[in-house]
Order: sequence, then structure tokens, then C-alpha cells
Amino acid sequence: MTSIVFRPIPRQRLHIRTFTTSRTCQFFRPSIPFARKAIARPSQPRPFASRPLSSPRKPPYQRFNVSSFDKKYLSDMSANDNKKDSKAQREIKEKCFIVVFGASGDLAKKMTFPSLFQLFKLDLLPSKTKIIGYARSDMDNDKFMEQVAGGLEGEDEKKVEEFKKLAKYVRGAYDEDEAFQNLENELQTIAGDEFDGESHRLYYLAVPPSQFTSLAQMLAKNNKPNSDNKANTKTLSSRLVIEKPFGKDSESCQKMMKDIAEAGWEQKEIYRVDHFAAIETIKQLPYLIFAQPSPFSPHSLLNKNHVQAVMIELKESFGCEGRGGYFDEFGIVRDVLQNHFMQVMTMLAMDRPDSLDGDELRDEKVKVLKSIAAVDPKDESSYILGQYTKSKDGKKPGYTEDESVENKESKTATYAEMVLKIDNERWQGVPWILKSAKAIEEDIMRVIVHLKPHEDSGFTPLYEGTKPSALVFELFETKKVYFSINSRKPGFVGGPTRSKVVLDWDSEEAQKEGKSLDPYAVVIGEAIRGREENFVREDELYEAWRIFTPFLKHIESEAGPKPEPYEYGSEGPEGFKKFEEKLGYQAGLQ
Repeated sequence: MTSIVFRPIPRQRLHIRTFTTSRTCQFFRPSIPFARKAIARPSQPRPFASRPLSSPRKPPYQRFNVSSFDKKYLSDMSANDNKKDSKAQREIKEKCFIVVFGASGDLAKKMTFPSLFQLFKLDLLPSKTKIIGYARSDMDNDKFMEQVAGGLEGEDEKKVEEFKKLAKYVRGAYDEDEAFQNLENELQTIAGDEFDGESHRLYYLAVPPSQFTSLAQMLAKNNKPNSDNKANTKTLSSRLVIEKPFGKDSESCQKMMKDIAEAGWEQKEIYRVDHFAAIETIKQLPYLIFAQPSPFSPHSLLNKNHVQAVMIELKESFGCEGRGGYFDEFGIVRDVLQNHFMQVMTMLAMDRPDSLDGDELRDEKVKVLKSIAAVDPKDESSYILGQYTKSKDGKKPGYTEDESVENKESKTATYAEMVLKIDNERWQGVPWILKSAKAIEEDIMRVIVHLKPHEDSGFTPLYEGTKPSALVFELFETKKVYFSINSRKPGFVGGPTRSKVVLDWDSEEAQKEGKSLDPYAVVIGEAIRGREENFVREDELYEAWRIFTPFLKHIESEAGPKPEPYEYGSEGPEGFKKFEEKLGYQAGLQ
């Protein structure tokens, strides 16, 4: 049962603590008398306090009926978590091959295999699972096992040895039928010996995006059962897991998706990964926003009547050292804004889905994307681009000074800040500021919802020095959600200060118990379960590219703007604060 705990703690922070199940975050009304009275249903529909009671009835985002809303939505979510999937996307419970392409690469060593080990350690892999590492590198099985173990340093040695028994290395090309037929023979042999001939197959492509289409075509031709090949007809299901980036613009993305589909992959078999959708804080957003009784519901605040501006920011203190080849081709807009930030923005801005089913949730996200106009590349007042130079002390190189950046005249942005607007009734006129930067003064990933001042407060001299309140979502290390509000400094002097009302959903306890999974592990686990809400649907992908493609083509043309320089380790390009103030965003609210 949920508890609401008010307790004095250092720095005058009030924690509202919610306890959730491991599957479904269910929230219940508190039983204490004053709280029950506080959230009882009013005799008449109650609009926002800023609206007169005589106002006509408003849409759901402008009112909140506790007794009908939370009961129905919680019931929908519980039913969704427990219902049987009717779309042939059932959970794989046994007899599963996980084939990792690019098994000899850094991504597989640092992310994929450690994530598989997390699932294994927590007993979250299907029973009778076999992991096949496939790559072009010339190494034997023992060398492969050494590499896998190298990415698991510090883990329990006994568990690592047990995990290694699940794995095997297969060497082969990425574009030759014979290599994939050899892979098929290997899979059939193992399936015959250990799976009674039957198997599910999950193909995870930990390779550069240039290899996606070729691998998908080879797998469909040689390893998916059809009348033209000798693939095992006892294969129960095949799933293809691919990671962003999905192309470089609308045209290349559509071609990639078309080629994969024409090769023989159905939409329900393709799992397009954006790891931001698997971050725990982002997965919590529908529950945090929609599943709370009204006194604690962010939903009643997230609209044009109460929000001045929204800032989504990812700042990293490190540069592109060693990654210049990839980064110079794709840039920060493709690397972060076009995909990661669209996941965050749509989850925050969407209307309440009827359930958390993969399609119903993504339907609402697509509606948001369709309401966003494409970025106007000619309107230079709507964005700022920057590129870092060497640090003030000269110890950190500038972007073009990095050895991995071949083009020393590169105009690739390492800092991008732009404003988008959602053209619908709920968000009309509210600026959404997207900011991502490398080689900046701090590491942070957060969303700051800048709330409008209450119209009745007037900010009279009594309240001089106060700032508007903000709802803050910290998405990485701390994984906190809190209201940043005005309060009085303790003591005789007094005066205004900022305090935090913190929502904690037991993330610390989950981490202590080892239940907090890396997003890569979540992705693999959800692909095994057949849960689509953490994956990008094709129309969602196309809409995101529609928004950014004209802008990308402009800034990468000869006539495109040159990024403003900023020092490695600084706040960013000169003028970014004025850019934000012009949009109505006030810094320092967090």
C-alpha cells in the first residue's frame, strides 16, 4: 500500500514517497482523514483555480475528477500489465537464441554482453537460452570468452563462469550467403541437441548503421523460414533489434525501413531501439503524470495555462575525443535532439493514453509529433549552434584539433539549442527549448517545466526575491522528480530561498537490491517479452525526421551558418542566456 511520509530532513526538503510494485506502479488514496478529505470529489466539477467557477466545462487536461479518473486509469494499467498479448508478441519463456552481431566490437563488450549478464544474474533470461556472438574478427571461442569476461570485471566469478557456458562464437561475413547458412547450421545443431529442435530467435545488431540493411537481408534470406531456404521450420519467432541512428534524414530513413521490410521482415518483428525510452525515469513518466490523485498530480499543471516554458537539456563535460569520425558525420542534432529528446518531449506532452499498450501509448506520442512544425532553418532567431574550442588552460583540445576529426574546417555543431512549439489546444504557444552540449561545465540530463507565477500573488514587495516554481525531472544519476518552490530561510533574518518537494519511487532501494537495470538490459529484456512501448514505431520515426530534416540540410550546406565558438569547459556560446530569456525561460529555477 502506498504511504505518504512527511518527515523533517536536512535542508528542509519534503519527500513524497511512493512505493510501487515491480511491474505496475499502482497508487492508492491515503487513509488518513485529512488527506482523504483533501482529495474527495467536489460536488461540482472544479476547474483550475485561475479560472472562474462559471467557466464552461474544459477538456480533461483542464480539469481533474479524482474518483473517476484515477480508478479507471489504474484499472486500465493493471489490466494492460496482466492481459495476454493478442498480437503474436508473447513473452519468450524458453528455447531462445540471442544472436549478437558485431560481437567483437566495443559496443558489444561494454554494453551488450554486460546487459545480458545483468539479465542472467537476475534470472530474467528465458530458460534454455543460448547466446551466439557473430562477427568478422578472426578469433576462436576461447578468445571470445576472454573478451566477454573482460567486460564483466568486478562481477562474481562463479556467475561469470556460468554465463560463459551460455555463449559461443561464430565467425562470418556480413554479406555472404554461405556465412549465414553456416550460422543456420550451427543454430539448428544446438536447437536439436538442447531445444528439441524448436527455438525463438532474437537478432541484436550491435553494428554500425551502414550494416543494418545488409544483415537484415541476409538473415531474412537464409535464417527466417520460408519456401526458398533451408532455415529451420521449427523456428517459433524471429525478432530483429536495431539501434539508432535510423538513417541521416527522412529519405535515407525511409529507404532503410523499406529495404528491411522488402527483405521479409514484418513490422511486428522489428524492434527499433532508442535507449532513452528505456531509462527508468522516462518509463515512470506516464505513472507520475497520469496515475496520481489530484493533490499530487503533475497532469493538472502540464498545459498552456500553467506552463511558461519547458527546457529539456543534456549537458556533458566531455568532448568527442576518439569519436570524431562518427560524430562529424552525424552531429549533435542527429545524435540527441532528433531521437532522444523526441522521446522525452512526447512522453511529457502527450494526452493520457487509454492504456500503456505499445500501440496505444505510441499513438499518443505520434499525435504530439504531428503537431510540431518542421524547424525553419531560415529563422536564425529560433536556434543557436556552437562548436567547442580548446580549454582555457590549453589541456583539452578543440573539436577540430581532435585527431579523430579528419575535416579540420568542419562546421559540425557540438552545441545545439532550439525552440519547438506544439500546435494543439493543450500546448498552444508554450516554447519547448531543446539544449544539448558537449565539453560544457557540468554533466546533467533533466527537464525543467517553468511554471507561470500565480496571477493572484502579484509578487508584491513582501515576496521580493522569489522566483516562479518549477517541476524538475532529473533523468540520469539521481533519477529524482521534484517541485522547486519558494520558501523562507530559517532564522531571524529570513528572506526567500528555494526548497524542493521530492518524489522518490524507491530507486535507491531498487539499486541496493540489484533490481535497477541498465537501459541496454531493459531493451533486451523488453524485446524478449515482446513489449513494444520502449521501441520506436515506423511512423514515429518518420515524423521525428520530418521535423528536423529541412534544418539539417540547411546547416550542412555551403550556405549554412557557422557554429559559434565556445571554450571547452565553459557554459556555452555567448548569447545563449539572452536566447532563453527571450523565450520567457528564467534560469536558476531548479
